Amino acid sequence: GQVCAPGLSAQGSPAEDLQAQFEVLPEACEVGWLGADSDVSVVINGGPTGRRALWIFADTFITKYDSSNQSRVLEGHQMPNNTLGLIACTDEGCTGRAQFFWQRDEAGAIRSFFEPPAENKADGELFWPVAGIASRCGNSVLLLATRVKGFMNVVGTSVIVLKDVADIDDPRQWQYT
Repeated sequence: GQVCAPGLSAQGSPAEDLQAQFEVLPEACEVGWLGADSDVSVVINGGPTGRRALWIFADTFITKYDSSNQSRVLEGHQMPNNTLGLIACTDEGCTGRAQFFWQRDEAGAIRSFFEPPAENKADGELFWPVAGIASRCGNSVLLLATRVKGFMNVVGTSVIVLKDVADIDDPRQWQYT
């Protein structure tokens, strides 16, 4: 139904003082992370402050940003099935600019951060992370990922385990099973 509130109105305006905390746009002419769906977040140890927020995303839009018309550049865009974001945290909260990560194949093409085993990938499967939890000490992460084949055909669920995330700053070096 419709909600009516006579005499009430609302007006929005940019929160300039907060914008830098949520800035995700890549630098001019750089390919970068420009949005994703299905976000999972956990707090882990590591990084310069000893504590980080880890975001795990499903389908991700990676391309250049055209600041002159404030839009994504569609030509050459790529969409890996999952990516990561990291931001440093302290007891006062998380600050600074988030960093986003995906993998690259041998030829340098962008690919998903997490991929199913080779035989499943060859059969057309992909991972969509849907839930996660960090260990109490913040050194390991357990993720649940929906296994999808073809156009949204769910074929199962896999567990992804990330060990020793606190000891390695660059998530592209993390090992997972």
